[in-house]
Amino acid sequence: MAPHAGFDPEQIRDKARKDLLYLLEGVRGKKNLIIERSLAGPIGVVVKVSTLQDYGVDKFFFLENGNADTSQRNVVFMARGECARHAQSIADQIKRLQRESQIGHEFHVFWVPRRTLVSDKLLEEAGVLGDVNIAELPLYFFPLERDVLSLELDSSFQDLFLFKDTTPTFLMAKALMDIQTKHGLFPRVIGKGDNAKHVAELLTRMRQEILAGEDANEGTRSGLTPSNTIESVIIIDREVDFVTPLLTQLTYEGLIDELWGIQNNQADIDSTIVGAPSQAASQSTASTPTPSTTSRKRKIQLDSSDKLYDGLRDANFAIVGTLLNKVARRLQSDYDSRHASKTTAELKDFVKKLPGYQTEHQSLKIHTGLAEEIMKHTRADEFSRMLEVQQNLAAGADPSSQFDAIEELIARDVPLREILRLLCIYSCISGGIKSKDFDQFRRLILEGYGYQHLLTLHNLEKLQLFLSRTSPMASMIPMPGSGTATGTKTNYTYLRKQLRLIVDEVNEHDPNDIAYVYSGYAPLSIRLVQCILQKQYILSITRGNTGAAAGTAAGSGAQGWRGFDEAVKHARGQAFDELQKGEDKAVKARALLSGAGDKKTVFVVFVGGITFTEIAALRFIAKKEEARRNIVICTTSIISGNKMMDAAIEKESFAKETPKPAASSTGYSDITKSLPAALLADSHTSYNAELSTSRETPRTESEIIVRIDDLDIDTDNMASITVSQDESTPHRAQSPLKDSIHLRINGTPGNSFESPPSAVSDRSELTSAPSTSPPSSKATTPVDVDTLKEPLLAQIGNITSNTKSKRRTFDVRPRVSIPTDIAPHDYANQCIAAAESSRLNPYALHQDEYLMLRNHLSHAQVTTYLNIRNGILRLWLSNPRIGVSREEAIGCAKDSRWFDAANVCYDWLNRSGYINFGCAEISSLRKRSKKMSLGKKRKTVVVIGAGLAGLGCARHLEALFQQYATEFQESGEEAPKVIVLEGRNRLGGRVYSRALDGSKSQHLIGFKGRRHSVECGGMIITGFERGNPLNVLLRGQMALPYYSLRPDTTLYDANGKAVDEKRDRLVEKLYNDCLERVSDYKFKNPPSKLIEGNKDLMDEGRDNRATGKTHVEPGTPAVLKAAYKARLMGWTLKDHVTEDHDLSLDAAARAPNATLGSVMDEAITQYKDIVDLTPQDFRLMNWHIANLEYSNATNYNQLSIGGWDIDAGNEWEGKHTMVIGGYQSVPWALANTPSRLDIRKNTDVKRIFYDPEGLGTTRVESEDGTVLEADYVVSTIPLGVLKHGHVEFNPPLPSSKTDAIGRLGYGILNKIILVYAEAFWDTTKDIFGCLRTPNSRHSVKQTDYASQRGRCFQWFNVSNTSGIPVLIGLMAGDAGFDTEHSGNDELVAEATEVLRGVYGAKVPQPVHSIVTRWGSDKFARGSYSSAGPSMRPDDYQTMAKAVGNLFFAGEHTTDTHPATVHGAYLTGLRAASEVIGTMLGPIEVPTPLVLPKDSAFSSRGLKRKEPSDGSLPLSPRSSKQARIAEYELATSQHITAQIGERPWRPQKVAANAYLLYSKISFEVARKRCEEGRRPGKGKPSPNEVRVMTSKMWKEAPQEERKPFEDQAAEIKEKYNESVKAWDAKVKEWDKKCLEIKAEYEKTHKLVLGDEGSPVDDSGSGRERRRAKVNNYAESEASDVDTGMKG
Repeated sequence: MAPHAGFDPEQIRDKARKDLLYLLEGVRGKKNLIIERSLAGPIGVVVKVSTLQDYGVDKFFFLENGNADTSQRNVVFMARGECARHAQSIADQIKRLQRESQIGHEFHVFWVPRRTLVSDKLLEEAGVLGDVNIAELPLYFFPLERDVLSLELDSSFQDLFLFKDTTPTFLMAKALMDIQTKHGLFPRVIGKGDNAKHVAELLTRMRQEILAGEDANEGTRSGLTPSNTIESVIIIDREVDFVTPLLTQLTYEGLIDELWGIQNNQADIDSTIVGAPSQAASQSTASTPTPSTTSRKRKIQLDSSDKLYDGLRDANFAIVGTLLNKVARRLQSDYDSRHASKTTAELKDFVKKLPGYQTEHQSLKIHTGLAEEIMKHTRADEFSRMLEVQQNLAAGADPSSQFDAIEELIARDVPLREILRLLCIYSCISGGIKSKDFDQFRRLILEGYGYQHLLTLHNLEKLQLFLSRTSPMASMIPMPGSGTATGTKTNYTYLRKQLRLIVDEVNEHDPNDIAYVYSGYAPLSIRLVQCILQKQYILSITRGNTGAAAGTAAGSGAQGWRGFDEAVKHARGQAFDELQKGEDKAVKARALLSGAGDKKTVFVVFVGGITFTEIAALRFIAKKEEARRNIVICTTSIISGNKMMDAAIEKESFAKETPKPAASSTGYSDITKSLPAALLADSHTSYNAELSTSRETPRTESEIIVRIDDLDIDTDNMASITVSQDESTPHRAQSPLKDSIHLRINGTPGNSFESPPSAVSDRSELTSAPSTSPPSSKATTPVDVDTLKEPLLAQIGNITSNTKSKRRTFDVRPRVSIPTDIAPHDYANQCIAAAESSRLNPYALHQDEYLMLRNHLSHAQVTTYLNIRNGILRLWLSNPRIGVSREEAIGCAKDSRWFDAANVCYDWLNRSGYINFGCAEISSLRKRSKKMSLGKKRKTVVVIGAGLAGLGCARHLEALFQQYATEFQESGEEAPKVIVLEGRNRLGGRVYSRALDGSKSQHLIGFKGRRHSVECGGMIITGFERGNPLNVLLRGQMALPYYSLRPDTTLYDANGKAVDEKRDRLVEKLYNDCLERVSDYKFKNPPSKLIEGNKDLMDEGRDNRATGKTHVEPGTPAVLKAAYKARLMGWTLKDHVTEDHDLSLDAAARAPNATLGSVMDEAITQYKDIVDLTPQDFRLMNWHIANLEYSNATNYNQLSIGGWDIDAGNEWEGKHTMVIGGYQSVPWALANTPSRLDIRKNTDVKRIFYDPEGLGTTRVESEDGTVLEADYVVSTIPLGVLKHGHVEFNPPLPSSKTDAIGRLGYGILNKIILVYAEAFWDTTKDIFGCLRTPNSRHSVKQTDYASQRGRCFQWFNVSNTSGIPVLIGLMAGDAGFDTEHSGNDELVAEATEVLRGVYGAKVPQPVHSIVTRWGSDKFARGSYSSAGPSMRPDDYQTMAKAVGNLFFAGEHTTDTHPATVHGAYLTGLRAASEVIGTMLGPIEVPTPLVLPKDSAFSSRGLKRKEPSDGSLPLSPRSSKQARIAEYELATSQHITAQIGERPWRPQKVAANAYLLYSKISFEVARKRCEEGRRPGKGKPSPNEVRVMTSKMWKEAPQEERKPFEDQAAEIKEKYNESVKAWDAKVKEWDKKCLEIKAEYEKTHKLVLGDEGSPVDDSGSGRERRRAKVNNYAESEASDVDTGMKG
């Protein structure tokens, strides 16, 4: 009979890994893994993500996010089977994936650690049980360390003690039973506490079940015998000792947990504290989901793999400084040893050790940074006061003496968790709080922190942590001599003395008792363990024999509680000591085989959680006992006082649900970036394989790929650690650590760690380094060996790799473009607003930016890059009349190391048309080459079409060629020329402002001298805000007057009477609901990559708003049943219809020729069976349909059901406006400002010759025989002309392009323009509508309305923009096409009859009329594009693709803004970007992009005190600027030292009544959204809830709104008062500042070297922009304010 195997935690890790991989291997092929969030960290302890990928896992998703995609056939769910909500979530996601996917999925569920009946039942009720393959993954214990096993049940404390859920005890028993099954029974089971007793009983029952089982053979029975390798198991219930975890932990690891929280051996630490990660570390790239604060965080691995941390973790923090100093000295000595290396062998030996030194150096830097941050925290007065109160209470001081201190801390607004911890310590130690004091503290908590914490206090009472002495539970403390066996509370007063919990003399440097972990307090829970394992020591310290030290006296667990029976009775819960026996023969046989000399293992089990400080105390015991036994710690989870309080603090009932970040709206969010660092540690292997095979198409996971190259020891970011050094040592001879390691040692035990303030640095200065290695997916920042200085580099030249990239120098000072007279948060808000106004997400990289920078920036550096990018955009929008120069852009960097990144960013913004577009004056500050001559060759770009797309492209190309003239000159060319060909004799294309004769009409007052015109084509600007480029063109550059249309619209019925507004709204709601239901069949948007920066650091709490208006109605799928929704809208259901009645549109949507119109007609017809629809309702419904047809320029029966709303979500914000005097002023200004473009009108292009390979030239032939040779052609020819075939391409366009031309729709919208002598209509309205009747007036058949509904259905009163009385009637849908074949007189007569139907016989004949016929225009062949019935989702993108040297632009080449003027202009900018990219190649990105500190790559990297050593010297201008900067800095520091910093303006608060209302009403709105939902639609999305909240606000009566309006007014008033106070302080400060400055300048003269004169910076573009530029929008009184500040 073999002896039992010895216990090894690695066996658990190996088994868990094998079990998981075995299950994954059983799922053949690629698979997506959807994992419970709380399991991701524990899984990372046992397996790496690269291993999972090797076993076929393609993408990772969090189960809670509900955003898994359909990219793989195999879908694997992994979740804890004990939680019912996980089963429901899995069922919901399975049904969603089945509904959305076109392929059949294989679903697999791995329940951890076991499958439960409840989960099966829920899956069965959801109807998906038969669709899934279910397996168990028996992961119970996760080995966190070699001596720590944890179930990692984060909620175990809350479950056990608040909810009284015993599931954790069962799982603990099952995990222990697994150990018994493999290693033999625990010979002795000892414990204390009710939950501990429950675990013991479960172990007994499980053993009996195994023995009684049918499959129990003789081998099984003989295996369940007492182990010969295990001594005992000690089980401690957490409720035996609540005080210990409530006390502030004072070990190094414990304080890290207190400050940042350690989860699964990892902590999220701000990168400014721990510096850039080393090459071996992983970087977390937060997305999303997380809100967003983790993107600046770095995951630090905290386990024994870090040797330095392993030596520090269990030490009292008071000696950590000393330990770090010793390590620093040793490391310094190791580095210095290289100077003694004389032979090649010695040098090679040093080179071998160098990676280890660098790793240790990085670890030292991390832990020194952590120690410094902890020191800041522990030196705070609040921390000292709290610690003093804790220690006084623990030592037995009179609690009433601590009242004042606790009240003071409450008054200081100390975090609630800290206050509650103090009160709970007081309550637990004293057996409850006096009734009067209890009520007083309750009142202080509720008044100070909010009345929602009534539930918090109630929870604490349920936990028996915060009780009044009058409570029955507080009275059950066992008292000495009472004879009570056990009590419901622990008597700390008695045990403090009996077990000597307070040790007065503690030596943290060389501890002799576990009390060192709390600087004098011995944790009761660990003292109880000592009562079993170290009996003699405990007896010696409690009964006077102090000669024995811990661990020196023999003690054995075999004696159980003997000797401490009385003391144990005064701790809460049952005490037990049980022996487990087996058959005598088996026991003796194993004993003979195993022998008696091996150490045995003791398992110490904590049910309810253990703290890191208690683990440190147990390790102290284990070290003393290591000669006799091993100690393995088992726990349900790692807890702390903060986690205990979090379990009690109420969140759900009062804290309103916050909308989730928009990351998930992109379709899915890969969680790889938020998985633990341990899980990602070697994930780069599989990513590299894919990266190498496809560089063109990026992966869609949300992870950023950067280059991992050399290691960097960043001495400037190195923690301050003092090592004594000889100051006389020459600077060049010093080691890299000499200047960076200065840790001061103080003799005071309580203050032994003190570090001087370190240099202030940019919060996101993380550097990249030169690269020779292939790209890696790990978002880490390399470390540079350059910091090993010159002597080492001279000997080991092959260790570093220097960049060969050409690097530019910039004569610019950092921060020069950042204003100094506004607060940082105000500057940040302006930058963010600028990005949003430029169509860019201020918090994330654009996809093109990602592709350009993914190999050069780490994720931590993204935040700094985005700050620079947003700052450049702010410069541009502050005055778009003047282009942003390169020097100004680079001045947005706060550190010269980021100059190259700013330069690259400037190039990208410039080329892509985000800055310096339109009519801006571009002044190139770069000198032209003197060698240039007029004889150089010059390329030509021909742009066909002088509409907004063509003019926008040509103007931007001219600006780009001017700015990049030097690049062309260096390649031996002149800057290219641009020629625009236009077939018409006018500019503007389909923007046509026709002049009017106003001699017979009444003129508007104030219109004198302006041109009378009317818009025959594009007319309305659909909002200036949130990124419309026309905002910059029209308001910022051209300063054109415009008129905001009044949105109030009156609809007139066929009888001339105004339609009842309530009825109109009722029908409109029904129409929108039909559109929502049709939206179920829209194309699904593909996911997009989102690489975000740190939002919190970028805007200090500003809401993340996506660019563009959220598209809600129409275009979002309906979720409620039709009848239920109709009743909610206000309709009365027919008698036979119930609320469960719904529309059935699947058959109509899947018909072969289904279109938007066919399915909508079917929806309206089916609604007719649910509610009573009258002929007037049909007329109203079809008026709204005509309005939709107006937007698409065609009958909605010619629109794709999947793509009709393809541009949803990209709308601008703001009022709809029209240009006064003619929209055509915009193209005219583009053509003539700032210089005249070469435009050749009346050039009708007939044929275009191009080279599909892009290598040859092009030729453009015109109808008149003119031939124009060019190098590149940009075609903005309208889609209608392309369809008509008027222009021939040679060679013919590729089939992909011609097929897309055929599939896309192109419609006709025409206008009937009537000019009158005077107005007879209501001039207070700009828009009115007329309902049209079908041929059968009273028809209720939907198809009867198609031909008539769009005929003069909507009228615009454009008198305010034309200057004379003018009406425009729209002919939309079929009517637009009919107009092409009808006479003018006939159409004008019809329009006049429509008007007379409304205004009566007084309507005269117009004095002038115009009828447009865009379909007959040979240069347009229609109005604008639409989604044809057979279109594909990527057709617009196909139209935009270049073919060789032939480029395309126009409104038909954008899928975000098709059929719009602004969309056409944006495509022109995009085409210009493509042309310049083809000419100059991609933007060059230097390597490294962000220079390491002290780099010798450029002069700006040299410190002024260092000799140049042959590197580039500072230019005279830079030298002067440096002196000026130093003088200004010294002056500023002198002023600050005298009167402090200039007061910051109070941060603006959001005082909006609706926002206040929405926070309170969010839960009510959510419940409303849940009513009547359609099957399979899941829970309401945050956006749905917001829409419902908005609706509730609109419908709320005034008395309900008033409190919120009053509150908002109060907030505004307080803000105004604080601004007044600030203004007074600033005036006083400014006055003192001028006086001090003048005095300082008298005594300290500025010396500028030999010249002695200040530097002349006049003429710099930077100085122009630093002057304040007024906003180009109107004042606040205007209704068209842009909201941007200059």
